[in-house]
Amino acid sequence: MGRKQADPPDAGAVGGASRDGHRALMQPAVGFVLACAAIATTFQVAPVVLGWRFFRRARRRAAAWSNGPLPPVTLLKPLKGQGIDLLTSGNH
Repeated sequence: MGRKQADPPDAGAVGGASRDGHRALMQPAVGFVLACAAIATTFQVAPVVLGWRFFRRARRRAAAWSNGPLPPVTLLKPLKGQGIDLLTSGNH
């Protein structure tokens, strides 16, 4: 009374074949998704690393420049004096 009937040997063949077909389709899809995730992770991490390197180098260069006075800088276009020839040379 408490005994279970055994399944016939080929009863699970239809379901098993279906599962194997899903596995065959899922493995390349999973690989593609993992490859996309790896590429996306690279694009997220690379700017952080490169930004860190840039600012580290900029800090070192600024420390080297701080030993002496910096040359004067202006953003204004000269209207009179040495740079007056800029208007005739075509560099507007």
